[in-house]
Amino acid sequence: MLKEEKEVAIDNNKSLIKRKQNKFIRIAIYLIIALIVIFIINKIAVAIILNNEKNLNTDSLQVGVITEDGTKMRSSLNDKFTLKRGEHVYIIEEKDNNYKVKYNNRVGEIKKENIVKYSLNEKKNYTLMADVSGFNFKGGTFKEIEDFELFMLEHNINYVYIRLGGRGYGKEGILYDDSYCFKYVDSCEKLKIPYGFYFIDEALSYEEVDGEIKYINELLKDKKLSMNKLPFGIDIEYNRGSGRGDNSWEQRVPIIQYFIDTLKESGTESIVYANALRASTYLSTLNTNFWIAYYPQTLSLPKTWYSKLDQEAAKNAELMKKTTAWQFSEKGALLSGIGKEVDLSVVKNKFFMEYLK
Repeated sequence: MLKEEKEVAIDNNKSLIKRKQNKFIRIAIYLIIALIVIFIINKIAVAIILNNEKNLNTDSLQVGVITEDGTKMRSSLNDKFTLKRGEHVYIIEEKDNNYKVKYNNRVGEIKKENIVKYSLNEKKNYTLMADVSGFNFKGGTFKEIEDFELFMLEHNINYVYIRLGGRGYGKEGILYDDSYCFKYVDSCEKLKIPYGFYFIDEALSYEEVDGEIKYINELLKDKKLSMNKLPFGIDIEYNRGSGRGDNSWEQRVPIIQYFIDTLKESGTESIVYANALRASTYLSTLNTNFWIAYYPQTLSLPKTWYSKLDQEAAKNAELMKKTTAWQFSEKGALLSGIGKEVDLSVVKNKFFMEYLK
């Protein structure tokens, strides 16, 4: 009987071990299945996140520019990207210390201190404007277009004028375009910086004005220019005797007015840029607004408006009434922290903001 009991006990023990083994196997199988399901769900979730991020509509989002090499972006999938100075990101949301952004096809967060974006300064009566051309690249002011973008954003410059082209000196007066113009335009369109074009006018007849306008229209034909909001700049230069119109100022006045009126008839508002003294002496009777150039002997931002200066043109009441922009420097404002050699103007903000509506 004892032997039989032992055999039964052994059988029961084997059965118990087998049941435990079967249970362990079942648990292992369940765990494996669960892990596979979790893995599949995770893959699906990641695919959905990536698809949503990839298809995120960025048309209405503000573009920001990275200010430092090595800037880190932590993505929504908790991995990191390293960005370079000058790269663009789309700003989705502003948080306490970070921006939620889209970079290429991924969404993540970047510290605010590593991004600058355009912000219109609406409250100031006077604000800054820059004007640029191919000379800024050829002269080494900007090495890459990202340098221009960061310059504008880091110094809170509200507006920019871009040289479209002009008419050359001499008898031929050959028309030319600025080959860097649309590099600037593309940046302003992305960053949503309001800009205008300027064209150096040397027309000596109404027919030549018509030729310049036709040339301008051809340069701008079929271009998408949503941020081209400022009045067109008619640049009237004095070239120390070498310009076509340097010795015929009185004769040019009605021709310039014809330029202004012809643009207006086609729906284009304009502003005349000129040296303050020449504007005061010859041009102040024009029916237009003025952007005048006068450089005081300083490299800092003006503390007062041009009309307050003890300068001949500042005493011309008719000119001052029409003056809305004052180009005070062609070398930046080093003493005010703007070290680039760029033409800078201080402008009546209210006047230019009317064009943004």
